[in-house]
Amino acid sequence: MKEIQLICILFVCSLSILGEFASGELVVKPSRKPRLNLSCDGNHGEVTMGLTVSDKTSCAECKQGHQCLDYGKTRVVVTEEDNCQLVDWTTTELTELKDCIDLVDDGVPLFFSMPDNDGDGRADQMCLSSRYESPFVAEASDSPLNLTYYLCYDDDVLKSMGYRVTVWVTPFINSDCESYDFADQNQYFVKDENGTTQRTSWWEGAVAGIVDFTNPDAVEWWTGRLTTLKEETGVDGFKFDAGETNWLPRIYTLGIDKKYWPNGYTPAYVGTVSAFGNFSEVRTGTRSQKNAIFVRMLDKSSVWTEDNGLRTMIPSLLHSGIIGYPFVLPDMIGGNAYGGRPNYNATAITKGVAELHAEYAPTIIDLANRAVQGEGPMMRPTWWLVQLKKIVFLAVNRMLILEFLLGDDILVTPVVYEAATTLDVVFPPGQWKQSDTGDVYEGVSKQTIENINIESNIYFTRV
Repeated sequence: MKEIQLICILFVCSLSILGEFASGELVVKPSRKPRLNLSCDGNHGEVTMGLTVSDKTSCAECKQGHQCLDYGKTRVVVTEEDNCQLVDWTTTELTELKDCIDLVDDGVPLFFSMPDNDGDGRADQMCLSSRYESPFVAEASDSPLNLTYYLCYDDDVLKSMGYRVTVWVTPFINSDCESYDFADQNQYFVKDENGTTQRTSWWEGAVAGIVDFTNPDAVEWWTGRLTTLKEETGVDGFKFDAGETNWLPRIYTLGIDKKYWPNGYTPAYVGTVSAFGNFSEVRTGTRSQKNAIFVRMLDKSSVWTEDNGLRTMIPSLLHSGIIGYPFVLPDMIGGNAYGGRPNYNATAITKGVAELHAEYAPTIIDLANRAVQGEGPMMRPTWWLVQLKKIVFLAVNRMLILEFLLGDDILVTPVVYEAATTLDVVFPPGQWKQSDTGDVYEGVSKQTIENINIESNIYFTRV
């Protein structure tokens, strides 16, 4: 059941839904603890929770599980199991169960599918997505279609299943927020020289105050609120957004020597938030390499190009490492969909990379420990291993910004061109073995690898 729960809980916690059957129709509404509750008064209706039952089908209560509705040829049974509900659908009327449920106001449909990965007739996962997936289909047109899955709910179920949870936080407080007036009255926002709050705007607020992290009283109040949130909810960390000086109002004063204006605001912010532990992240920094915190790249677009797209990921990674920020992560997988959504389903590819990360976890942890001792960045440019006289050879190879070294012994060369069938690789000194074929290449050289596609996950290890 654990594998199913891992997917299920993302569904119920992300959308925070409560399902209630009334006259055979599921009504979805917000709730802190999502649960399915079944009832039927004998009226006709349509049951929808992604699983379609024919319209105008009479329903009756039945005596299976803890809750049961019988529609003649279709039956749904709910059984309570600890923090989860086991939902069992059986139907001889349908040959497939459509997996669409519309839960959003803007008309964008959300879908969840429940694949039977091992072919035992029992759903193994519940998967939420924003595009149509193939429906769950019976093995034969004349056999009953049975689908079993879990809906899990509990304040601590994520923690109990090994998930670590972080909360998104910014330094802004919108003027219509309850805490704005209190912060304003206590002069916790950035002010002008007369002590008047100077408002700013950001992507989620046209009129807002920005907390002054050079003011010790403001820091104590702001961090105290987050500490209370962490203690009451058990969250593991925070995703600290913004913090750059361009969000400061046009007129401002800071509680530091004027010669450090405006850049002094950023290290004050990063220094404050880093106190929440090393399972938090920021996206900015100014001489703040000393802080034990993850540093996130700025948002990337969902395009392949150098216009803030996929091909800017590795240059951003290498740049951060070289200037002293070894623990770097991207934002959304597939980009933030600015100006268009990615045209590939990255789920399988992402899973493959995640499994590879798990395989090399000991190496990554060792490099992390060595990075904080000053050895150098965990992810390094190819020229890191090249003698000075050979730098000229490498300098003319643009592929250098599209590959990286993990330590000194693993060369990573991802596919970053749409519809690519070949991959150009620049090898540093030594012999390098290809991960999927076992072919060995001699450096320093440039080679073209054949038979490449979007799903190729190519890397090389030192022989």
